[in-house]
Amino acid sequence: METCLKYVDCLNDFQHVMLVYCDNEGKRYVANVNYYNGKTKDSLYLAMMFKEAVPEDMDLLEGWNYLEDNSPFVYLIPEASVEIAVDDFLNAYHLEKDWKSIDYHIIENYMELDEYFKTHQLEKGDLLGFGILK
Repeated sequence: METCLKYVDCLNDFQHVMLVYCDNEGKRYVANVNYYNGKTKDSLYLAMMFKEAVPEDMDLLEGWNYLEDNSPFVYLIPEASVEIAVDDFLNAYHLEKDWKSIDYHIIENYMELDEYFKTHQLEKGDLLGFGILK
């Protein structure tokens, strides 16, 4: 999974994009964007964002699943593009970045995320993108 790309035109190559952000207190926040093919051109993608951080005592996937099942603050947002969804996540955390400033690690499935974080430490202020290609 060591393939990492920087995109400058669009993120249309991805079926799914996941973002992981570690704030200055060390709390991890996640968002997921999926190709959804909604009924209108403004809802081709569906972004899932959580107000709460991933529980500190859980691996990333375990914590993400926990939030999906238990969080009263899950936001499902229809989006016209992956780029807009990524920028919405960045704006929610007041990050002065845009989707072009993120490195996107290519993964084949979400199970690779925990493997990645076994060998890579997420530092305060880090923002990582992961993508599953179409």
